Amino acid sequence: MAKRKRMTNADVERFTCGSYASGKRAGQRREQDVLWDGGEDCCKGLGMRLSSATGTRTFVFLYRVQGKEVLQTIGRYGDGWRLGSADPGWDPREAARDLKRKMQQGINPVEERAKALDAASAEKARSTALATTLRQTVALYIERKTLRAATIRDMEGHSRRNFGDWLDLPVAGITKAMCLEKFLHITKHGHTGVVL
Repeated sequence: MAKRKRMTNADVERFTCGSYASGKRAGQRREQDVLWDGGEDCCKGLGMRLSSATGTRTFVFLYRVQGKEVLQTIGRYGDGWRLGSADPGWDPREAARDLKRKMQQGINPVEERAKALDAASAEKARSTALATTLRQTVALYIERKTLRAATIRDMEGHSRRNFGDWLDLPVAGITKAMCLEKFLHITKHGHTGVVL
């Protein structure tokens, strides 16, 4: 096996996917292949992944965190990431070294990013729920379902008659106690009498 050498931008541009050596797909071109950084002054674990289908060249970093192998994407070669870039913020080796420091501290960047995305999506769902009114929810329900015209007319009339005072409230602000109070009022007195 040939000794790996330090990866250069020219190597990244020349690199092509190899072929499968054995098995059912022997001789066929691989869907993805990785050119690993090697030699002196390399960043062990840094690689450039090539997709044969799209031709996309992406820098990745492979390392072990708490006994688990983690492959972290750094960035695409075509998007400005260059080896030895004048701007250290766009140098894959510098990014890989930063990732390595974090991973040596036991931080898994893939899990950290997933947690951040989960928190962001939960916050977005919460803000959407707080902003969505009962009127919008009823309209969306009617729009998404296949309902007869009479059913739509009944739903709209019922929501105006019995929930007219709630139509502009956020759905997330309607509590169980409010629903119970509304139910008891309707069963005892009929509709609430608020018509909008």
